[in-house]
Amino acid sequence: MCQEEFEKIELMARGGQKIVFDGVHNSYGETVIKLYFQLNDPRSLREIQIERDLNLSMVPKIYETGTIEYEGTETLYIIEQKVKGTELRKVLESGKRFSLEEAVTFLEQGLEFIACIENKGIVHRDIKPENIFVSATGDFKLGDFGIARTIEKTTFGMSKKGTYPYMAPEIYQGKESDILVDMYSLGLVMYRMLNDNRLPFFPEYPKKVTYVDRENALYRRIQGETFPKPRHGGKELGNIVMKSCQYQKEDRYGSI
Repeated sequence: MCQEEFEKIELMARGGQKIVFDGVHNSYGETVIKLYFQLNDPRSLREIQIERDLNLSMVPKIYETGTIEYEGTETLYIIEQKVKGTELRKVLESGKRFSLEEAVTFLEQGLEFIACIENKGIVHRDIKPENIFVSATGDFKLGDFGIARTIEKTTFGMSKKGTYPYMAPEIYQGKESDILVDMYSLGLVMYRMLNDNRLPFFPEYPKKVTYVDRENALYRRIQGETFPKPRHGGKELGNIVMKSCQYQKEDRYGSI
């Protein structure tokens, strides 16, 4: 990779593990460039390998990987497809109410995604609105495989990594886990989409959600308390969401 290959490169974000640029490549078009601070960091290498192995419309395509010298240090880089869309979290916070058709499209694409990574022996572990993007045409893309694991390394217990509001109870409790943790998280994202941007046990819209409300809702869900169906989407879709979010994983939908 060299700068001459790009019509434009602009800094997007800098975090603890990587720096991200927005770029227009002469061959690839609009791209995202990621530079990883640690050359042989297992998390970064795992994320790159998983994304390269997946051939799925919901996952941004990786065009190129390699190493370059950046700020005097050999640095791992990837050039990947730029997702043209809006973070699902921002869409939800804007007050948008998803139609039944939009919700079903998300469910279908989400199930396709989980089925694909299951076939590859992968558990994502961090499905949440912040990692999902919605395109102008209503398609969804999902990224960030930084804490993903292969199933054989997961079924004997899992570190408590992920995002608590979407975390399956068995991860929180450090129990044996498998692909059904992703089914659970997908169900909770669907719940929020169909429940006025509110997760289970949150105060009903338009009441303000406080820190105490969030902590209480998490505690009740992790303890296995049955929560009400989402307010919108109808009976059938509501039943699908509720089965996806069953406390006992054997009560959820099985292997896809």
